[in-house]
Amino acid sequence: MPSEERRSVMLIHRNPKLAGLLKSLLLQWKFERIEMEQVESVSEGMEGLMHQYWVCALLDTTSLGINPNLVTQIVLQASHVPLMVLVPRGLESIGQDAVLAGAQDWLVADGLSSDLLGKAISYAEERHRLVNTLRSMSLIDDITGLYNKTGLVAVATPQMAIAARQRRRALFLTIDLADAEAIEARLGAHERRNATYLTGQILWQCLRRSDLVGRIEPESFAAFAHEASGTHAPSIAKRLAEAANRRRQSEGWPFALRFVIGWIEIDESTTSFDMDELIGRARAKAANYG
Repeated sequence: MPSEERRSVMLIHRNPKLAGLLKSLLLQWKFERIEMEQVESVSEGMEGLMHQYWVCALLDTTSLGINPNLVTQIVLQASHVPLMVLVPRGLESIGQDAVLAGAQDWLVADGLSSDLLGKAISYAEERHRLVNTLRSMSLIDDITGLYNKTGLVAVATPQMAIAARQRRRALFLTIDLADAEAIEARLGAHERRNATYLTGQILWQCLRRSDLVGRIEPESFAAFAHEASGTHAPSIAKRLAEAANRRRQSEGWPFALRFVIGWIEIDESTTSFDMDELIGRARAKAANYG
């Protein structure tokens, strides 16, 4: 992007006080000049997003009350623009739902700093560019939106090698969806596919942004977690099972999600980063959760 080209973010909001704060914070950010333009409705925002280049769009849920379905609609219709949502403190789950619906990131509206806002916008733009590149290379799974096996191998293998070489703690996990055949036998192929999709959502919701997650087989996933060790694995597994149970209770799923989760540590003694070998070693230590 040429430095002389105008770079702007769009703020979709109905909160003049917040708009003034965000504009001031962007003016204070020292690394790059990014301007901000404002609209007061989603329809007006959609119209504007289609007619010029935007670094990203900021959607203020504190004043507009955006729901995940509308986020999905915006992402689909303006897929060329990364979307971030602003959420009230204490309602961070709105941001998590928005990311699952396709937003690049979410920020708590109060307590923002110039550095946090500027970096978040830059990271969202870069992630969006990377995701589009990966999609064009067919490295993204079409059901879950996570990496497919080819994509996970491409991005995780060098990261694992670097972690081992630098003697940094890391963890490789396998997450297999149990009862997939039973779900299909009882409820049909559509619900089996839905169970796979929901498993991907839960992994995205519960694991950290820095973790690399992919769908490696029809009902199987793998993840590479930075700065984690075997002592963290049981808590990760418990978190996934609890999240699945909460979602089932709140959304009325006709099935339960149970996971078979295995893991191995990646450390300086790791000499092979072959994905199939790592998957086999992790599954050898698997246990049931959910």
